[in-house]
Amino acid sequence: MGLNIIVKKIVGKTMEETYGGFVPFYITEDQDWWDSCRYSGDREFVLQNEFVAVDTENSIEEQTLFRPNDIDACADWVIDNILVEGNQRRLLEVLSKMKHDNTLCFSWSW
Repeated sequence: MGLNIIVKKIVGKTMEETYGGFVPFYITEDQDWWDSCRYSGDREFVLQNEFVAVDTENSIEEQTLFRPNDIDACADWVIDNILVEGNQRRLLEVLSKMKHDNTLCFSWSW
């Protein structure tokens, strides 16, 4: 089973009413410079790195937006484990951008 890694930018937050009360809903924009289709199959990137949910108010099962817990450690993992040069370069580029922009985050589609 493959994985699509998606990069989103958080541009706003609202509170939406659901069956359990009000929950945060993050308004995001896809990033044109990132092609999520290129990363199908990189499940290990998500499974072997630690990510934290952007939304700390809800249970982890309801989360869709994540950032690496340690961006530098995640970049080291990419260098050691993503051997396709183009994929490695693009993942390192997004991690570098995430270091300087806290509104960038990952989402994935299994």
